[in-house]
Amino acid sequence: MQRQHLEPTPIKRVGMSGLFTFGLILVLGMALVAKVLLQHQIRDLEAAYYEQLEYQSQLREEWGQMLLESAHLTAPLLVEQQARSHLNMQKPLQRQFLVLTEEGAQ
Repeated sequence: MQRQHLEPTPIKRVGMSGLFTFGLILVLGMALVAKVLLQHQIRDLEAAYYEQLEYQSQLREEWGQMLLESAHLTAPLLVEQQARSHLNMQKPLQRQFLVLTEEGAQ
């Protein structure tokens, strides 16, 4: 059996068209990676946005409840009932007056 002498294959020089193709592939790859990263960032921002909308809705609901409670607590009838039951107050009669003077002053 004869031994064949193998020579390395010569590397062809890459021409300008090959460099241009490689550059286009590289730019395309970078654009795809940037698109994926941008979509991920948009998804995170949307999640934060909807979370803030939900929080705002909750705060508006609490604000409405507080306004309703405030209106209820300051209603004249409720104030009068609380004054009668807890403070033992009564409506003044037409002839009932209380005059306050300084102590010691005549």
